[in-house]
Amino acid sequence: MGVRLLKTAAIYLIAQIHFWMHNISLPVLMSALAFLVSGNEAFAPVVSIASIVTATGLAIFVINICVNIPSAKRPVVVNRTSPASALAK
Repeated sequence: MGVRLLKTAAIYLIAQIHFWMHNISLPVLMSALAFLVSGNEAFAPVVSIASIVTATGLAIFVINICVNIPSAKRPVVVNRTSPASALAK
């Protein structure tokens, strides 16, 4: 059922924007972060820009899921019974 819902969300343009933002910025971020950790301070601006783009892509993913998947719009019902009372039934 979950795969079907994600396929529903994947047909929208916002999903393609998320896909490309994430798949371009994450490798750039990881490579620049490796250079930065190894002592090359020149990669600090690249790390900051790539991390902002990656976080924005993640936010777009969350928006896509919340807007385009019907089950994400329903409130979550929490069962507040204690485990002991559930076993007693």
